[in-house]
Amino acid sequence: MSGERLVEILSLLPEATFETVYMTFASTAFACVLGFPLGIYLYVASPAGLAPGRVAYGVLSQIVNLFRSIPFIILMVLLVPLTRIVVGTSIGPTAAISRFPSRPRPSWRGLPRPHLARWISG
Repeated sequence: MSGERLVEILSLLPEATFETVYMTFASTAFACVLGFPLGIYLYVASPAGLAPGRVAYGVLSQIVNLFRSIPFIILMVLLVPLTRIVVGTSIGPTAAISRFPSRPRPSWRGLPRPHLARWISG
């Protein structure tokens, strides 16, 4: 590798690092903002919850389980048209942020449940 090529690659490193950190934090925040309330609602609406809502719980739980069973790469491809509508493009860091939280959201939904069960039961 020539010295010029190395300098060119190293000059791209700060921007690429910023984009990676930007995508990571923004998609994690997005997943938390959507996942935690969904998890709390699913716990509260569950049959053993504080305000059981059989229909709402059943529908939302099935949707979450469906998304959990789709492999990440397939889900990313399926979300490309939605990303184009929402963000206006399907490539780049901002477009990635709209797709990345779709995978961890089912996992984030599950985090509040054991804590709420332990807190509510005393």
